[in-house]
Amino acid sequence: MFKNLTVDKLVKINAYVGSITAYGIVFSKLSVIYSILFLFLFFVGLYRDFYRPFNISRLVLNILGIGFVLMMILQINPENIVQPAIDTITALLGLKLLEEKKFRDYMQIFLMITLILSGYTLLSISMLFLLYLVFYTFFLNYGIILLSFYG
Repeated sequence: MFKNLTVDKLVKINAYVGSITAYGIVFSKLSVIYSILFLFLFFVGLYRDFYRPFNISRLVLNILGIGFVLMMILQINPENIVQPAIDTITALLGLKLLEEKKFRDYMQIFLMITLILSGYTLLSISMLFLLYLVFYTFFLNYGIILLSFYG
């Protein structure tokens, strides 16, 4: 069962588990359109990485990312800064999962997961955050150890 597990696959699994966990944490706070967008990008990235590899131009992904950031800028108002930022970071995380990933891309995925977790604390102050923080600390350490063997 575990014969085909390589460091590359473990790093990918770690990135996807962390991403879906971050999404699960902020799911109730996300706008519906961004929630659907993330899930679509997540599953397309999962299909791309594990089942049938195909390439998507980084230029196209970068233009989409800039579009998401511009949409966030249009949504920000003095009373609501965090919500559009969390929506946008979640969409950018989904885009990052579509790219062909190298070491720096995995580090960016970990950073976006950290930003989503940090944004969640601004939207909902709860003791549940401590549980998320402990889980994320182990997840991040595991990911960095795997990345040291990656590539």
